[in-house]
Amino acid sequence: MRQHILSQLQHMNTDYVWGCLAENKAHNINTRGVKRDDLLAGLCKVAEGCIEYIEEGEWGERFKDTPCIVKGLAEGWEATEKWKDQESFLKHYGDVPFKVTEMCAPMGKPLPLRITFREYFSYADTNDSDFPWYLFGDDFAGPRAPLLDDIAVPTAFASDIYASYRHFFPTYRYMVIGGDRTGTHMHTDPKYTCAFNTLLSGQKRWVLFPPHVSKADLHIGGASDPVTYWWLDVYQKILVEGGKGKELGMIDVLQNAGETIWVPTGWWHAVLNFGDTIAYTQNSLPAYKVADLWPAIVANEPQEHVAALAASIAATHPEVHAQLPSCAARQEQAKNNVVFLDVDGVLHPLRLELVNGVCASDHLFNAECMRLLKEILAEGNAKIVLSSSWRMFEHSRAKLQNAFCDHDIAPFVEWTTVMEDSAGRAGQILRYVQEHGDDINEWVVLDDEDIIGDREGMLMQVLRARWVRTDKDTGLTADDARRAVSILLDEE
Repeated sequence: MRQHILSQLQHMNTDYVWGCLAENKAHNINTRGVKRDDLLAGLCKVAEGCIEYIEEGEWGERFKDTPCIVKGLAEGWEATEKWKDQESFLKHYGDVPFKVTEMCAPMGKPLPLRITFREYFSYADTNDSDFPWYLFGDDFAGPRAPLLDDIAVPTAFASDIYASYRHFFPTYRYMVIGGDRTGTHMHTDPKYTCAFNTLLSGQKRWVLFPPHVSKADLHIGGASDPVTYWWLDVYQKILVEGGKGKELGMIDVLQNAGETIWVPTGWWHAVLNFGDTIAYTQNSLPAYKVADLWPAIVANEPQEHVAALAASIAATHPEVHAQLPSCAARQEQAKNNVVFLDVDGVLHPLRLELVNGVCASDHLFNAECMRLLKEILAEGNAKIVLSSSWRMFEHSRAKLQNAFCDHDIAPFVEWTTVMEDSAGRAGQILRYVQEHGDDINEWVVLDDEDIIGDREGMLMQVLRARWVRTDKDTGLTADDARRAVSILLDEE
C-alpha cells in the first residue's frame, strides 16, 4: 500500500503541483501589493564604501572574518554564458525539472514538488504575490547534474572540513533562482559555515551584520512573513532612517552579475532580488576556523556526531586535529583491538562493473560487505587502521569516510603509512604493530592480496596467523567475518 501511494505521488503532473503551490497561503499573499517600483522607490540607495571590492588574488587573511565582493571569480565558468540571462538559461535547461518545495507524504519522507525552469520563469514574470516562490535547490541528481559542470569552486573557498564527513552537513551547495521581490529572511548560515555566492544574472541587494548583533536588534519575523515587508518596514524605517543600522555595523551592498560575495561564519544577512537572478552558492567550514569554533560545536552538537567529526578531522587534517585538545583527550583510551583494512576486494569485489568505461560509484562498498565489517568491529571491539592503498590520498580517504558514515561505521583515524615503501604492505603492518605495541591488544588483517608471498620468518608466521584473506571476486563473507572476530577475541 505504501509503495503504491509513493508511486502515485512521485508521478504528480504539473497541474497537481501548481495546485499544491497555490494552496500555500504565505506565498500567495497580496495584502500590500508590493511591486518592484515600490521597492526601488521605498528603499534608500546603497551607501558607497560599505564593502571592499577585490580581485581573487587579493583574498587572504584579512578577509577571513570580513565580508567582501570578489570580482572575476566566475571567469572561465560555462555558467557565465549559459546562465547570463533567462533566454540563455532556458535554451540549455528550460525543460529540466527543479524542486520548488516539498510536501509531506503518507508513511514516508517529504516528496519534492518540481516544475521546469521554463514554468518557473513564466510564473516569476507574471505573479503578483508579495512573497513569490524562490528556487533554492540542492538536488543535482539526474537531469540537474550538468548544472554543476558549469561551475568551478574557487580555490580561495575550496577548504571544507565537512567534505570528509558529509553526514554532519549534507546539504551545502545550491542553485538559486528568483524573480523580482524574491529573497531571503535575515539569517546566519547553519552549522558554523561561511559561504560564497556568485551571481550570474540580475542584481541582489544584500544587507549584512556582524555576528555579535542580536536577533532582537534585527526585528526578525517569522518564516511565513513576506521578505519584502522586512525590507520596507525594518531595514528602511528602523535600520536606515532610524540610524540603528549604522550603530550595529550594517554593510549594505548591491551585487551585480559576475560578482561573488563572501559571507564569513556567523554574519547575519538578508537578500532581495531584482530582475531574473540566477546564482550559485556553497557553504563550507574552512580548516582555519575549526579551532575557534570547536567549543561551540562540542557544546551544541550531539556527542556521537562530534566524536565522528573529530575522527574525520584527525584522518584528513591532522594538523587541525592537533589544535583540538578536548577532542584529543576524548580519544585517549586503553589498549585497542585493531583491524588492518584493505578496501578493494574486501569491501567490494575487485572487478567492478564499468559504465562507459568508468567504475560506477554505486558498485563500490557492497552493502553486505559493509555490514560484515561493522559486525567485526562491534563484536571484536576493534578500530580500523587503514592499510589499503586508499590511505595514500586525501580524496580517497574522504570517500571512504563518507561510505563509513553511510553505513553507520565509526570513522578511521589512522593508517599504516602515507606513501608506499620497500617493506610492502606486510612490512608496513608489522612495523605499525611494533611501533604501537603498547596500545594494541589483538589485531587482524583483512586483505584479498597475497601480502606475504614466499617470505618466511617468525614475524611472517605471526602475520599469516592473523591474516584473513578474502576472495577478490566477492569481498568479505560471513565466514571471513567469523574468523576475524575469533582472532580479535583470541579464540584461535
